[in-house]
Amino acid sequence: MKTKVRYSRALLLGAILTNCSAAQTSNDAAHATGGADACAAADTAGPSGGRPEPQVADGVKTLLQAFDRMPVVAFGDSHGLVEEIDFLITLIRNPDFPKKVNNIVVEFGNSLPQYQALMDRYILDGEEIPNLSDTWSNTTQAFIYSFQTPLIPKLFRAIREVNRQLGSSTPRDKRVRVILGDPPIDWSQVPDDPTGSGAGHAKAMTFLDGRDESHARIIGQLIDQGQKVLFIAGSFHIMRAPASAGPNRNAVGLLDQSHPGATFVSITHHFFNSRDFSLEARLEPWPKSSMAMVRGSWLGSLPLWRITPGALAPPVGGGSGRGGPQLPDGGDGIIMDAGADFKDPVIEEVTDAYLYLGAHDQLTTLVDSPFTFFRTLSQATIDELDRRSRIITGQPFDTERPVRLIYGLPPQ
Repeated sequence: MKTKVRYSRALLLGAILTNCSAAQTSNDAAHATGGADACAAADTAGPSGGRPEPQVADGVKTLLQAFDRMPVVAFGDSHGLVEEIDFLITLIRNPDFPKKVNNIVVEFGNSLPQYQALMDRYILDGEEIPNLSDTWSNTTQAFIYSFQTPLIPKLFRAIREVNRQLGSSTPRDKRVRVILGDPPIDWSQVPDDPTGSGAGHAKAMTFLDGRDESHARIIGQLIDQGQKVLFIAGSFHIMRAPASAGPNRNAVGLLDQSHPGATFVSITHHFFNSRDFSLEARLEPWPKSSMAMVRGSWLGSLPLWRITPGALAPPVGGGSGRGGPQLPDGGDGIIMDAGADFKDPVIEEVTDAYLYLGAHDQLTTLVDSPFTFFRTLSQATIDELDRRSRIITGQPFDTERPVRLIYGLPPQ
């Protein structure tokens, strides 16, 4: 089923399970209790002050040109947005892409050597690998299965086809390689921990807490080798933090510290919060698959909570602190300790570019693909996912709850 995008938790989920450092407060409750007045009170910045329109250009050309200036393009993935994967495929199929870039580092893949070997045989050598899905199913996110969507194998097929078209005369090290970036967890070596409070939990969390460090380490090594990298990961792994937030410990923040000036960041438009259709209308003249540089524009001056679904909204009346959205498991999604000097971030502080794939009601996400996937699982697999869920959360595995969390669907 395809449905209109309403990602009230899609980006937030990635933040909950990582050790990033970006602002994480919430305005959801204020909107619910205060209505339009509450929205107005919280929205202290907007398309005012005489800032010009963003300069809009073709998105593929913009990213290809970015590779001429820096070695890494970090692309914020929405985990299930159809148009976004189609855009990435168009980018990768461009004849200039393999001339500039030979590495695609993805969040959605276990970096255990045996899994990387499977992916290399599939992508670089064109082999058929029956159990290839293990590489993206058996990750730190396995008990959530947020990566269970046909869009991931669709992207990998497209990359393999690019290499096929390059031909056998192209050396293996000159083809486009997919590098799996999730930490190398081996669940068979993680002991049972039914309460999520013992040795099993501690061991699993060393991998979950190290996701951004894993991404940054892999990409940093490639930069040091003179390589160029397309990094595809959830937006909270790539968005920068404002200076007032202190050190940014997500993947791009770590890269900015180890390799300053090496990374170009792009995030994708989904919709504007607070049902502000006047802002949506300002983007409607943009061609689909266009991209804007946000710095200095009215778009760049918007507070970040305007485009992040409920995850980064400031509390009404200002202030900061641990006021994040309360999830069913008690997690508040805080990914940064906002100090007294914290200033609400604006869009131009967290990204270089903004990709427009169409109006919010024209975007589609495969909401039911994880549900469908769960229904195909054997009892043995369900039992293993239940074991992993209890290790991480202390809670039993629920075939619907994680999907509803990811896509912001109401609980049943």
